[in-house]
Amino acid sequence: MERPRPRHEGGEHHHDKHEFAPEERIELGITAAIAGDLVIDDHTARAIAARLGSIKTPMLDLFTHTGHMDAEGFKELRAMRLDPPTSEQQAHWIDWLGGYWLSVEQQRATDAERHPTYEQRVYVADLDSLRRTIHHGLWVDANQAPADLKADVTAMLDSSPTVGATRWAVGAAKDLAGLDLTGSSDTALISRLARGVHQHGAAYSAWASIAGTDDHDQLDKFANFHVASYDSREAWMRDIADDLGWANHLDRAVDPMLRPFLRIDYEAMAESPLTERWDVVRGHDRRIHVFLR
Repeated sequence: MERPRPRHEGGEHHHDKHEFAPEERIELGITAAIAGDLVIDDHTARAIAARLGSIKTPMLDLFTHTGHMDAEGFKELRAMRLDPPTSEQQAHWIDWLGGYWLSVEQQRATDAERHPTYEQRVYVADLDSLRRTIHHGLWVDANQAPADLKADVTAMLDSSPTVGATRWAVGAAKDLAGLDLTGSSDTALISRLARGVHQHGAAYSAWASIAGTDDHDQLDKFANFHVASYDSREAWMRDIADDLGWANHLDRAVDPMLRPFLRIDYEAMAESPLTERWDVVRGHDRRIHVFLR
C-alpha cells in the first residue's frame, strides 16, 4: 500500500497558525503553567533551552533538538542556576526548565508501573490582549468536538480584558505526546489530533509527524499504515524474523551440533536495507513506531 507523500514533511505547516516571537512564546508557556499545573509544556521547555544562548552547552543543544535530558544534564542545569554570570531572566527560565525535568522524571517512574494515558489539553491564548502585553487565556479540553472547542474559546474571548477580542491561538499544550500545536487556531485540526493521541498514544503523534497536517483525511488513516510499536529497532527485527520463521529455518538447515552456536544478528538487520520498506519514528515515549510506506 503506497501512501501519498505529504506536501510538508513533519506536520508543522497549516494555514491557521500564529507565529510567536521566541521570548513571547516562552512567557506565554510560563503563563499557561501558572494557570495550570505549574509545569511548562514540552515545547516551552525546549524553547527555553534554545534561548539560553550565553550559557549554551552540549546538554542544552541535545535537549533543544531531541527533548532528551539525563541525570547528568540535570546536574549541569543546577550548576548553571548557581553561576554568578547567570542573569535574572536566565535564572527564572532555568527554574522552570528544572521543574519540567523533575516532572518528566516523576512521570517516567509512574509510566514504568502502568500504561501511560493522555488527557489532552491546550491553553488558548487571547492574542488581542497579548498585543497589549496582557496575558489572558484558558486551559481547555482538546479532545472534544470542534464546535465544543470553539465554544470554550469564545467563552475565553468573551471574558477578555480587551473589548471586542476575537484573535486567539494555542499557547501551550499538555499530554499530546510531543505534538506542537503552538500558534494553531484550527479547531478541527486540534480536535482531530487530540482524539488520535487519546486513542493511540504516542504512536499517533509519530504518524502525524510523517503524514503531515494539511490533509486531515490522511491523519485518520493511522490504522491503515501503523504496523506496530517496539521498545527498540532490534525488538522490531526479532518480530520480523519470528514472523518469517527464520529460527525454524535454521533448525532445519543447520547441523544440530552447530545450531546452538548460531544467532541471528538483529542489530545488523536493523541497519540493513530491509528497513527501507517502512517509515520508522522514535516517538515521544522513546519507543519505535513503524508504518507502511
